[in-house]
Amino acid sequence: MMEHGLIILVLIVTLYYGLKHRPWKQEFYLAGRQAGSVQVAGSLLATSLGGSAVFGLVGKASEIGWAAFWWLGGGAAGLLLLGLLWTTSMRRRPDNITLPQWLAAGYGEPARYLSAVLIAIMWIGVVSAQWIAAGTLLNSLAGWPMALGISIMAFTSVIYTSAGGQSSVLRTDILQTLAIFGSLLLTAVFIIFQERLTELIELFRVAARASEAEGNGQVVLTPFSWLSLMLVVGGMYVVGPDMYSRVVAARSDRQARRGALLAAAGLLGCALLLTFLGMFAGASGMEGEAGDQALAWLIDRRLPFPLSSLLQAALLAALLSSADTCMLTAASVINLDVLKKQGNDGSKKVGRTRLLVAVIGGAAAAVAMVSPRIIGNIMMAYAVYAGGLLVPLLLLRFSWRRVLRPGWVWTAMGLGGAVPLAALIGGWFPSPDFMLSQAMAGMTGALLSGVFCLIALVAGGRHGHRHTDGHGLTRTDTDGHGRTRTDTGGRGRARTKPSAQPNAYKHELMLAGVCSNYGRTNQVYVCSRRSTVEV
Repeated sequence: MMEHGLIILVLIVTLYYGLKHRPWKQEFYLAGRQAGSVQVAGSLLATSLGGSAVFGLVGKASEIGWAAFWWLGGGAAGLLLLGLLWTTSMRRRPDNITLPQWLAAGYGEPARYLSAVLIAIMWIGVVSAQWIAAGTLLNSLAGWPMALGISIMAFTSVIYTSAGGQSSVLRTDILQTLAIFGSLLLTAVFIIFQERLTELIELFRVAARASEAEGNGQVVLTPFSWLSLMLVVGGMYVVGPDMYSRVVAARSDRQARRGALLAAAGLLGCALLLTFLGMFAGASGMEGEAGDQALAWLIDRRLPFPLSSLLQAALLAALLSSADTCMLTAASVINLDVLKKQGNDGSKKVGRTRLLVAVIGGAAAAVAMVSPRIIGNIMMAYAVYAGGLLVPLLLLRFSWRRVLRPGWVWTAMGLGGAVPLAALIGGWFPSPDFMLSQAMAGMTGALLSGVFCLIALVAGGRHGHRHTDGHGLTRTDTDGHGRTRTDTGGRGRARTKPSAQPNAYKHELMLAGVCSNYGRTNQVYVCSRRSTVEV
């Protein structure tokens, strides 16, 4: 009876904070771009510590030991790189809302459409992983059937996400982050004091020897499999669509950078805590329970009543924290980039996005009931995303990507995303752990994508090419045969670079803050801003 009351309390509190504000137009997507560093960090952590990560990592640690740490350890490394290197590039165009729009600034509209379709499909798998974890917890906590637990959690998350948009997500994420981190820390401290540290170490050693004797063994991370895991998982935390939405919602570049670095430190600590709890559950003997049930078993069998209730409430909040972000991200991408519904009527645009949130939440719930694998579903999405989009997205940070020929980049996206699927279906990377097989499949796709991007760089360097850069300027330059191609699209006026005074022209443009220093001749710039530079 008390378990039912706890579930209802968590859902009511979440709905209350999520429904306090119901914005329209652009504020729905990015919360007015007023998030501070603490809000950015809390939201990044809440997104990273969803039910799939918490349940999945504890389950993996109970099965394979310390190697499971890299599931979130790689994410912490990715957030560190995000804060140090990529936040400024992501925020360069203030009118961008979604990650595909950022991608289009470098490689054109086809890149935007390809990436948007890939995100929309794959993120249904990511959301389904949250619903599977929700069903698992509610089944253990209150004895509810999996289907009922999935339906209730999906319904709650859809209601407040579709109503409040990004404002609701940011507001609830802070509470959810504090709840999950505090409860995990208290649980780890309790276990250490109860079992004593020396006894815990010996318990882990005995469990490891027993596992090896049975022939199951600890999963061995080869250099390639470790690098694959770091690239596929870590890359998602650098240029994932959820991370992008947090960065561009920040109040300034400085706030975004600080938020990402704070989130990296917090995620590292959570990765250590979750790995410890999973190893303890595995070493304690789970009586034949599956890995995904490890955390539920630990709560039910090894924690006292007050602490188990606190952890259960925090887990319920964590289940909602990541799902809301993923649903809003996928819905925004479908509406703004796939359907391209960006008319003047902002209210209708937001209304369509709210409807799409419900559609995505329902579709993910259906997938969760058909394929109830937490890590499997999310790693499949990560592998395909990393194979097709990781390399082109990372290259947006560097200035020399401006000479990449878009046609080759589009090919890289398509083939890079298809290879992981082919590798998994064909069993190219047999491994005792399916998570590593998926990571290596994603790595293979990313390598192929990188090869095509390298070709795009070489081809673009030999032959001049028009493109739109991250500042909204359309550039025209001479090709390798001396011919000049000009495109004066955009809202501003074309300015031809006078070859007699190249340095003075570059200096004027850079001071005005509307153009970058390309260092080439015979170029035409089109400024997307209303003011233009007179030279």
